[in-house]
Amino acid sequence: MSSLANELEKLAGEATPGPWEATERSGYREILAPCADSDWYGRPKTHAVAYIDTEIDEKSTDAALIVALRNNLPTILSALREREAVTNWLRGHSIAGDHLASRIEAGEHMKGEG
Repeated sequence: MSSLANELEKLAGEATPGPWEATERSGYREILAPCADSDWYGRPKTHAVAYIDTEIDEKSTDAALIVALRNNLPTILSALREREAVTNWLRGHSIAGDHLASRIEAGEHMKGEG
């Protein structure tokens, strides 16, 4: 597996489990993750894993991006592993396969792609 996939998998294993959510507060945004306990009404509690000061950083999409990446990390890791498997298979099958695998690893777009 690629070093990026390994690093992401390690970080995910050490991080607070998801799903995470982003909330808007007055002057800041919170990124919340679930806790093991529940409140008086039996609803799961959450705790803030990050704050984004909206007075300094007005980008409301930052929190949404972090949450989307965390919540979709299993799919991202699967795609990275699949890409690696395809490039490894291509490498062993022909000179053209070696060339194509190198282009995929370099992140080059194939002819006809946007």
